[in-house]
Amino acid sequence: MNIGYNMLKNFGIWIKFAQTYYSDNRTCIGSGWDTINGNHKSDFRVQLRFSF
Repeated sequence: MNIGYNMLKNFGIWIKFAQTYYSDNRTCIGSGWDTINGNHKSDFRVQLRFSF
């Protein structure tokens, strides 16, 4: 899901939320420091944008 909003003429904010589900029988995703326990992962990002 992506949401964007222009607050002023040159300033805006963008928000993104995503979820990924793996249907196989995984018990973890990734390796090392990036290991996630379970079969799904979520991602949340915020971007502030200034145009000139």
